[in-house]
Amino acid sequence: MEKEHRWVRAAFGAFLLGLAAAGPLRAEGSSGPSLARRPVLEAVFQNLGRLAELRKTLDLSAEQQEKLQELFRSRRPEVLKAVRAVRDGREKVLAAVRADKPDDAAIRKAVAALTGPLTEAALLRARVRREALVLLTPKQRTQVDDFMGTADARMDSAFQELEAK
Repeated sequence: MEKEHRWVRAAFGAFLLGLAAAGPLRAEGSSGPSLARRPVLEAVFQNLGRLAELRKTLDLSAEQQEKLQELFRSRRPEVLKAVRAVRDGREKVLAAVRADKPDDAAIRKAVAALTGPLTEAALLRARVRREALVLLTPKQRTQVDDFMGTADARMDSAFQELEAK
């Protein structure tokens, strides 16, 4: 049951992230919600659907599932700390941007301060990924790599579509 709740929370978080990324991308001159396509949001939803499919097709053994759960459980405090640091840095950037009188220097300072937490989060992700991939068979690693490549390509295509508008 807890596993299902974690999946729902992760999916909901990704949904909110997608809305945050795609929400401001409405048609120029529009003050309300747009019915225009939102390629970034569409790509996020496509990737979520494919992630659910990947989870089923990986066909993890009970031992793999147990070891992966232990890996993620053991790294949870580090991940939460990294996410919290990035979130706090993002809040500072947004506060500087949303100030009544935005100050370029304050915005630059807030963004520069965010690079440290982003770097640490990326390094942690790389370490956890490396530890997780060791637990997979070559076929499963290929499936994960293919999924990531397709997900990245979808996002790239969505941003190219935005740039073309």
